[in-house]
Amino acid sequence: MMNKADINERSVKAIKQLLLEIIEAPGKFNSEDFVTRLKSQGALAKMENLERGIVPCVLNTQKNVAERIFDDGFDTLNTLRNNALMALEGFEQANKRSNKTTKTGLQKRVKELENKIDLLEQQNFMLIDLVDMLKSSLEHNAKENGNETMRFNVEHELKSLRAKASFTQNKVLIQKVHDNA
Repeated sequence: MMNKADINERSVKAIKQLLLEIIEAPGKFNSEDFVTRLKSQGALAKMENLERGIVPCVLNTQKNVAERIFDDGFDTLNTLRNNALMALEGFEQANKRSNKTTKTGLQKRVKELENKIDLLEQQNFMLIDLVDMLKSSLEHNAKENGNETMRFNVEHELKSLRAKASFTQNKVLIQKVHDNA
């Protein structure tokens, strides 16, 4: 039979696992009960899910157990709690459709699309940097370690890359792949 300390330790580990699952797939846990539980440390400590081995306890007990079993102590659990809450709220927001027939709905839709454009622009710049880094690495390796055939093949591939970049009409990408041409 397990003593209370072992039960609390198993419970805190189960809570950590649950929080990781919520962060990974918030759609599976999208319920008002989870959001309510994650809004405060105390509410999370009082959570009970016997199927998962989660038993309620007082917050100080949960903090003490977390301090003992996790490298970053209770910060680990609290950070996961906050991230899980953000994941659930983000999932909920993403699934709310804007009403395109009202002025307010259209304004909301415009804001959603502006946010999406901002995210896509950030991803685009990250990909451009990746292409630039790979291009530079390829050129460097061909010059330093390659034979004549390798240098010829690299130059051929870079010409192909420049041609494809030209079709994107992305001035930053075109400039990056044409630098040092």
